[in-house]
Amino acid sequence: MEEQMERKSLAEWFEQLPEREKLNQLLRMTGNLHRNITDKNMTKEGVYASQHRILSILTHHPNISQKRIAQIMEVSTPTIAVALKKMEKSGLISKVMNPDDNRFNQINVTEKGLEILNQGYHIMLDIDKDSLAPFSDEEIHVMLEFIRRYHEQLIRMTDIAYHGKNHDDI
Repeated sequence: MEEQMERKSLAEWFEQLPEREKLNQLLRMTGNLHRNITDKNMTKEGVYASQHRILSILTHHPNISQKRIAQIMEVSTPTIAVALKKMEKSGLISKVMNPDDNRFNQINVTEKGLEILNQGYHIMLDIDKDSLAPFSDEEIHVMLEFIRRYHEQLIRMTDIAYHGKNHDDI
């Protein structure tokens, strides 16, 4: 009952927003819902979203440093260190001393890690397929173009915020 009242007041609040603010709120809420559904479905299968993301980064960027993984994921380096230690203990990754520089470890994805990565990938494909089921190919194309433009604008804004210049100027 209390949850229904909370949803009703949230819906009333949302409807009073100007159109542009509604759109921004809806995009944020949609992203959060997608992430929550993905996390829930992956966790049910014993796949943890953060570990899946780290495995994906490692397969796409061999010999990447822990510091760089932390930057990509926008978390602290100690957070990544703890996650990697757990993943190594679970047999998802292995660490080998870098022969060129003894200060760094090479992090390798194990066969078990690749299986988890593949399993998570299929979970995400199923979620994406189900979430887009109500839309025609044409509607998906139109939505994709709008979201692509929105994304490009956010990239420009990020570049200005972090670097003081447009992406095109770099």
